[in-house]
Amino acid sequence: MMERDKSSISRELRPNRGLLGYRPKQANQLAQERRLTCANSPRVADSTWAVVEEKLAETWSPEQISGHLKARSQLGVSYESIYQHIYQHIYQHICRHIYQHIYQSIYADKRAGGSLHKTQRCQKTRKKRSSGRERLGTISHQVSIELRPAIVLERARFGDWEADLVIGAGQKQALVTINERVSRYSIISCAIQNSASRRGRVNHFTQTVRSLRAHAHD
Repeated sequence: MMERDKSSISRELRPNRGLLGYRPKQANQLAQERRLTCANSPRVADSTWAVVEEKLAETWSPEQISGHLKARSQLGVSYESIYQHIYQHIYQHICRHIYQHIYQSIYADKRAGGSLHKTQRCQKTRKKRSSGRERLGTISHQVSIELRPAIVLERARFGDWEADLVIGAGQKQALVTINERVSRYSIISCAIQNSASRRGRVNHFTQTVRSLRAHAHD
């Protein structure tokens, strides 16, 4: 006895039966053909494609190459797959040269003052910057960190604070962080509601810093 379930034997016999019944050699050939044509067929190794391209360079036909591979190994490559491989490489080669020619033509036309680049599908609308310096959101009378007193660097006294404004994603929220350099005491304040705008964030930052004036050095 084969010691196999009847359903397993049935799955082997049903698709592999020919006019003369089930024959092992014919069943193996049918199974190999199904593996080549199914959606999840095994990927052809790069070394196999290297042999295919070598024989194509020697002017072998896909049918000859397919027969040669099947004679060398149990699982070969059908001539249809070789034709698809050839067509795919030709298509990629043609498309690459077409796209290269198109973009070179568009770029040359743009440099010459043409408008071909405006006909492309992906066009980003760019906002024109104002010519004058934008003053909105800047801190008035700001002092560079390089000009702070040397004693601040020594961390020898309490009352020297470092402040920063952290803006979240989309600039919808903001945090004001203030750290005392000696004690590492930190204050975090969230800019919300009317502080959501750029001017509002700066005002909130300024007010938070001013609230610590009595506990800070000039």
